[in-house]
Amino acid sequence: MSTPKFSTVVLAILLLALALAVGAARYLRPTESEPLATSPIQGKPIDAPPISSSSDSLGSMTGRRALPTDPLELAKIDENAPAPRTREGYEPVSWERLSNFDYEINDEGELNPGMKLPRSVKVLDGSLVSVSGFMIPIEVAGDRASLFILVRSQLLCCFGQAPQLNEWILVRAAPPLPIVTDVPLTVFGVLEVGPEIQNKQILSLYRLKGLGMEVMQ
Repeated sequence: MSTPKFSTVVLAILLLALALAVGAARYLRPTESEPLATSPIQGKPIDAPPISSSSDSLGSMTGRRALPTDPLELAKIDENAPAPRTREGYEPVSWERLSNFDYEINDEGELNPGMKLPRSVKVLDGSLVSVSGFMIPIEVAGDRASLFILVRSQLLCCFGQAPQLNEWILVRAAPPLPIVTDVPLTVFGVLEVGPEIQNKQILSLYRLKGLGMEVMQ
């Protein structure tokens, strides 16, 4: 599979999220501020200052973790998150189903010719699902996130490896969910499938209205 390419908007979201994920466990402190209201996804310039909660700062970040040099360790952190937990009324959805196909964009953030969603994925649009992964917080207040990215593997959340469009889900949670990083989670909610396009650029492929969450270890 070729190296993923992203629009400036998507890169801004991912760079911000990766910085937050690295420092969240160490720097997040309880705050009495109200949770941030969820706002429409709009890209920020890559050199823009990071977003923070209204009265709490995440502090200086330490940088992402170095990749293991042992091929076995590297393969382990690149494994998909474990199968999601089950809950009545929710269909468990695996990353094998969500990401086992090519879906790439060009340098301008536009979909490459011939890229199509499999029917097995398109039928999930609007469904109640459970999906596992690793959290990258974006909008936070205290120890909770109202907006975060769920990625398929630990490699993509904590080691700076850029994911493909079909390897992450943008989750909006109302009320906000607890921030838990570097361990697999199951998130429950309503899945939206299909490219979100702004100014001809694809911002996301999967979006989830988060209704609940379970820590898996």
